[in-house]
Amino acid sequence: MTNAELVSHFYQILINLEVSEVIVCAGARNAPLVVGLEGRSFKVKSFFEERSAGFYALGRIKALGKPVAIMTTSGTAVAELLPAVVEGYYQGLPLIVVSADRPKNYRGSGAPQAIDQAGIFNKYVHTCYDWDVQQTDLKTEFDGTKPLHFNLCFDEPLIDGDFTQRTKQFVEVNKIESFKQQAFDAEYGQEAKQFKNPLVILSQLSSSEKEQVKKSLQKYQIFHYAESLSGLLGDGDLVHLQLNNCEPLLGNFLEKDLFSSVIRVGGVPTVRLWRDLEKKYAHIPVLSISELPFSGLARKSLQTGFENLDTLLNFAEYRKIDFTDLNKKIQAKKVTALGEFRNSEQNFVFQLSDLIKYQPVYIGNSLPIREWDQFSQGSFPDTYGNRGANGIDGQISTYLGWSNQFGISWAIIGDLTAMYDLASLGLNREDSPDSRKCLVIINNKGGQIFKKVFDHEKFLNPHEVQFQGWAQMFGWNYLQIADVADLQLVQQLIAKKEKKNFVIEIQTDQQQSNAVWKFMEETCKTVTY
Repeated sequence: MTNAELVSHFYQILINLEVSEVIVCAGARNAPLVVGLEGRSFKVKSFFEERSAGFYALGRIKALGKPVAIMTTSGTAVAELLPAVVEGYYQGLPLIVVSADRPKNYRGSGAPQAIDQAGIFNKYVHTCYDWDVQQTDLKTEFDGTKPLHFNLCFDEPLIDGDFTQRTKQFVEVNKIESFKQQAFDAEYGQEAKQFKNPLVILSQLSSSEKEQVKKSLQKYQIFHYAESLSGLLGDGDLVHLQLNNCEPLLGNFLEKDLFSSVIRVGGVPTVRLWRDLEKKYAHIPVLSISELPFSGLARKSLQTGFENLDTLLNFAEYRKIDFTDLNKKIQAKKVTALGEFRNSEQNFVFQLSDLIKYQPVYIGNSLPIREWDQFSQGSFPDTYGNRGANGIDGQISTYLGWSNQFGISWAIIGDLTAMYDLASLGLNREDSPDSRKCLVIINNKGGQIFKKVFDHEKFLNPHEVQFQGWAQMFGWNYLQIADVADLQLVQQLIAKKEKKNFVIEIQTDQQQSNAVWKFMEETCKTVTY
């Protein structure tokens, strides 16, 4: 078999895997793959930097609901995809990695761009198919719930035939059964009966899961804590049942036995209480309802799938406790604090969310996602973020890939998160001109999320960086805001409906932000319920 024939067979495999988009990070060794794309029906995007491109691919997978392939040359270019592969693994996203390689006899030689690529992603991929022109069995198996790696070895001459040819050989792709949650049999049902009077925590949900969850919560009128990635935070039919104002009190609720167990619905939660369930509240029974195989805890808990959601919520035997008045008390105190500390991060989130409500929002990790969960107002049904491994890398790239499906969209990220993904804005050059992207950077001049934990400069990584030059470098418009009154400029930006992309840098007052956190902690200590 020639390189051209191997490429022809391989592209038929991608078609059988329902891949329609390919992201190419071109180099010499993957020339056969790049040339072989000519005349094929794939939508192709080229980019120079593999790490950002990998995260962009994750965003495209979320937007399309099917696999996306990313191609690299040999050497460390492949290793650059590890962060995106890890994130894809923990989110259950079918990222198809296609790495070109030097011939197999180069392995271990130390020759230029000849590293051990086969198996480099270890457990984070379904498998690695390590093929060269001697390969006779091209049968492929895939469950579609995690990344997959093809490592294709090409010898020189790299371009050795007609790359426009289409394979006439049958290429078999078997879609195998994916992970299944514990069956809800009689024995498992007995264990599930311990989940009486549960605190329900909603995290990342798919569109279909979201509708199912909303229906059950409405049906049983269940008080719950809704994270923004559920897409149900602030939902008009559920907001009266949501405990987000009470976030600092959730642990107290368990201590006072107002709730006797925890049911997680969707992805692994961000809320601090979830981490406290490891040790501080290790005696509290926890049940996760999710289609992913991860419990999110290192201690014993139960897991099941969404087919059992309604049954579990039905027989949970809730106590007749009405949190409505408590919610209102804390909300009133919160609004007072935000009015007093008007240039705090929290008030910027509060006011900005009111301006852009109902529009698609991507939420970055670190402080932004926590502040959005507690201080945003309004409903945002289309909300997304990378919460698989909880890292701050690749956030902008993922946002750019995900947001192409929308007319206007927003990303809310921190300053260090932006600095982690500086190459990303280049990914937008070939995207739809009808897609307006607004990247909001909350610049608190360092990793302020660590201040409450360590309060040491080495953890904060303080800086004086501003982002105007970065925006201009990639041809994005730039707006800087240092006073909450200037958010009217954002309102004007929305009203103009110009097809422009914006970097909006918000410079916050850290003393005021700290004062809000302190005020809310004191409020929750003294409020009666």
